Amino acid sequence: MEQKDGKFIRHEPCPYCHSKDNVGVYDDGHAYCFGCGRRWQLNKDEIEQYKMYNERERNRFMPETIKLPGQLCGISDRSITLDTCKKFGVTVNLNQQGITEHFYPYYDKDGNLIAYKKRIVNGKMFSWTGDAKDSTLFGMNAFPKGGRYVTLCEGECDAMACYQMFSGTGAYVSLKNGSKDLKAVKDAYEWLDSFENIIVCVDGDAPGRECAKKIIEVLPPGKTKVVKMPESPKDANDFLKQGKVDEFKNLWWKAEDQRPEDVVNINTTLGRVLTYRESHDYIPTPWTGLNELIQGTRAGQLVVLTAGSGQGKSSFMRAWMIDLLRKNKEIKVGCFFMEESIEETIVSLMSLAAGENLKRTEIWDSKTQEELTGYFNEVLFDGRIEMFEPKENMTPDYIVNKIRYMAMAKGCKIIFLDHLSILVDSSDNVRMDLNRLCKDVHQLCVGLGITVIAAIHLRKSQSNVDHESGAEVRLDDIKDSSSVKQLSDVVIAFERNGQSDVPKIRNLTKVRVLKNRDFGEKGLACGLMYDRKTTRLDEIPKEIAMNIEQAVFNEDSE
Repeated sequence: MEQKDGKFIRHEPCPYCHSKDNVGVYDDGHAYCFGCGRRWQLNKDEIEQYKMYNERERNRFMPETIKLPGQLCGISDRSITLDTCKKFGVTVNLNQQGITEHFYPYYDKDGNLIAYKKRIVNGKMFSWTGDAKDSTLFGMNAFPKGGRYVTLCEGECDAMACYQMFSGTGAYVSLKNGSKDLKAVKDAYEWLDSFENIIVCVDGDAPGRECAKKIIEVLPPGKTKVVKMPESPKDANDFLKQGKVDEFKNLWWKAEDQRPEDVVNINTTLGRVLTYRESHDYIPTPWTGLNELIQGTRAGQLVVLTAGSGQGKSSFMRAWMIDLLRKNKEIKVGCFFMEESIEETIVSLMSLAAGENLKRTEIWDSKTQEELTGYFNEVLFDGRIEMFEPKENMTPDYIVNKIRYMAMAKGCKIIFLDHLSILVDSSDNVRMDLNRLCKDVHQLCVGLGITVIAAIHLRKSQSNVDHESGAEVRLDDIKDSSSVKQLSDVVIAFERNGQSDVPKIRNLTKVRVLKNRDFGEKGLACGLMYDRKTTRLDEIPKEIAMNIEQAVFNEDSE
């Protein structure tokens, strides 16, 4: 946390990372950017420069068409050739003394030039023209998606130097704003993930090493490796300038997968033990009876919901998700509703907000566009929902990678996955593939510190009563997977007699905990009564749910 020596005056844009209002300006003359972490003292000249920059930002000055100034030329003081500059589109300004400025172009995902960074050689000062907020990594536009290797560097000249030292084989990109630029890495996650190997090659100084640690946390494991750069020469461009090309290549080829040690001595674990409570902070579910047994969910858990077909798993998930977002303003969720379109999911959420079933034609048609827009706005939750668009021929590996992407690149802490069974239904070996899928999802939960709430189908009931008629569910009833029983932290089953002629019985779901790794308590948790008009689930005590038939009989008798 920044130590604020002076009194805070105002927020301003940052001239380094180009953030809109991350800089705090203080009355003792210093400024600190909470985005990139830079702190600087504002002398008289800098204050004037800063005021001019702020005025430009406030006016949102933006040329209709960004044009890159300067001319194509090799950068001799950096040992970068004309061909390399052409590849990356980098230009320079010159005077009689030599190169005075570099211009690094930045493009959006559609390949449009939207900004450029200017580097003033004397003094190593940087400034931006245009709006780089939506730009990709430097160099991304120059290389097609996919291939064996992509190298991620800290600065533009380092990316160009790597390209030149490897004679143009592979892809080479750099961060937009140096070692603090994790957002750009997250935004480029899918592009980077399209390569077989991701080589992180940042500076060998302390900030660079810290940068490498943070970068590998947001990139896919297994394919991400780090070049161990020395303190001198500390970056790729320094190796090129000093003619140490072979030495750099040797370091590059020795890039290692950075993973935590898997053998730990107990003497080193006190700090981890004392923070145990932080990683076991439970977020309550919407239902009191269920919370009494499981307390809620926590990071690192795989929670499995199971029931017969059409028993309300999806409705339960949506009710849980909307309650979670309402009560936890800092949490972002990802959702995979594999059996419905995004529009159907959103309309179901809007129905919960409206207290009316908007899927019914007569109700939808009775609403004005303003009313529908209002319900939609109620479930936006400040954009804290990332939604997966179902496609044909989705494989388990594809979905696992999308979950990883939502967690690492989009910041989703809780994932709703409905459902596991559909991902392996067409497999030649359903049992084996479902077991592997559960293992992979569980590893994501533990490794990324996320919670996955996933639904799965039941096999045919072994009793005289089928699951669609309210048969009690056991762990062994889960379809085709032993891994669900072994790897899940919580298993919650739903039991409902959907074939009953009595509405109160037909609309009552019994919620039963079959597995509870953290606390061990199992059994009937509560009942949920589905209100057909509002589409909401109202909790009723487990004592009533347990004896619903008798309760209905007593009401009829009265």
